[in-house]
Amino acid sequence: MNFNKLHQCYKPIFKLLFHNMFVKSEKNIYNKLLKISPYRIFPYVQTISQFSTSFFNNKIMSEEYDVGYSDVLSAQKDRNILIIDVREKEEIGETGKIPGSINIPMSDVENTLINFSNKEFKNKFNKEKPSKNTKIIFCCKAGRRSGIIQKQMQKLGYKNSYNYSGGWRDWERRSKR
Repeated sequence: MNFNKLHQCYKPIFKLLFHNMFVKSEKNIYNKLLKISPYRIFPYVQTISQFSTSFFNNKIMSEEYDVGYSDVLSAQKDRNILIIDVREKEEIGETGKIPGSINIPMSDVENTLINFSNKEFKNKFNKEKPSKNTKIIFCCKAGRRSGIIQKQMQKLGYKNSYNYSGGWRDWERRSKR
């Protein structure tokens, strides 16, 4: 199927599906398509609705592991929660970091958490190395890079990995109040 050609022919339908986030279930997508599209698109309905449903489910699932400013404030007081800033050292040098967090650049997170011994981790970061059950909050400037790392670490078995979706920008704005 040539989606580019289909996109040109049925641009309004694609706009409805992919730009209006309120269409969340396959049934809703299917019903919307039936109402606004001619019969020629019917063979594509199932493919489009499956793609859209998986897209929305992934978005919803990822939000389940997002934390906000108040969660990070609480985490700072809890020695059992580790906050990891995944920005580069230069970036942190320009802006600062969330108090109590440690810096492990995005490209080093996986290697550091998996391959460092407990002693190496403690010596480098002055914190206990997290186990796969430890709650870890990842942050960056705006929550995108930390979201990628959070998902990656969950796939590697760190099921209590969370993403501070507001990142440093949110922290800086709220802590100045």
